[in-house]
Order: sequence, then structure tokens, then C-alpha cells
Amino acid sequence: MPRAESRAPGCSTKWLSTSIAGVEEEMAKIKATPVTLTPIDAAGLKALRENATSNKTIVVSFWQTGNRIAEQQFFDLQTSYRMYAGSPRPFDMITVSTDAAAKSDAVLNYLKGQYATTTNKQLAVEMAAAQAAFGAKWNPAQPFTVVIGPDGKLVYQKEGRLDIHALRRYVLATIPENPGWP
Repeated sequence: MPRAESRAPGCSTKWLSTSIAGVEEEMAKIKATPVTLTPIDAAGLKALRENATSNKTIVVSFWQTGNRIAEQQFFDLQTSYRMYAGSPRPFDMITVSTDAAAKSDAVLNYLKGQYATTTNKQLAVEMAAAQAAFGAKWNPAQPFTVVIGPDGKLVYQKEGRLDIHALRRYVLATIPENPGWP
């Protein structure tokens, strides 16, 4: 004899997106934050690499619109930024678009679509000059991400596809211990 309905035993499902208070409010705040894009020259790249005055761990991510790998990992980078920047930890993230200046509008539109609340820069120099100023060489067709400690030491660098968990471990390893943090 066929049954009209068969119920599954067990507990009802509780969806994460509806079970945590404040998720919608936090996303609304992120969406309301203005997204900006400013040029960066060789001197700015050199100062960024030295990290002499920030007293923070910084992640610098060089990327390009239309690059599949860069666009796939952009969400994870923004999530990581929100994880650490939302706490009192000394942390910052800077994204640097390697697109030509003529593509500034497309870059800004992409950043707005990603709600990129990081500090966002776009190269205002040729790639060779940018690499010389930053003190690192990489394949310009690939994303390039580094973690710089508060002391200016380069502790992690990755060209191409990024392991976001490895990046987060290096970030946490460079942030000084503070008993006030949970």
C-alpha cells in the first residue's frame, strides 16, 4: 500500500543565516560603507612595503579585473578583512588593482559589487616600476598577496591561487598577544 507522506525522523533544521542575531544588520552596515579607489605611485608602494608607521599587520593583495583566480579569492580576502578589522586587533588590508588607469571605472564598479570596504588602490606606475618600489617580482598576470608584520618584515607571500587559511595563520602569528582579546 503506497504512503502519501513519509516524514524523516530527527530534529528540525536550524539555518545559520537566520539563527544568529545581527547578521542582516552587519551586512546592511557593510553595504552602506562607501567604497573608494585611489591611485598609488612608486613612493606609496615603497612606504606600503616598509610598513614603518602603521604598527599593524597588513595584507597587500595585487589583483586585476578579469583574472579568474583573483576574482575567486577576492571574497575570501574581504571576509578575512572583516574578521580581523572588526576587532581591536592591529590589522589592515590594502587591495591594489594592477589594471591600467583607463579601467578605473570598471575597477571601482567591481569593488562596489564586492562591497570592498578595504583600502583600495590602483597602480599609477608601470608594473616594472611598481615591482621595484615594492621590492618583489611576480607574474603580472597572476594575483600576488603578501602579509607584512608590524615590524615591516615580509612574513608571507603567494603568487597565484591563495590558501586563505594559511594567510590567516600568518596574520594571526604576527599580531601581538593581548590578554584583553578573547
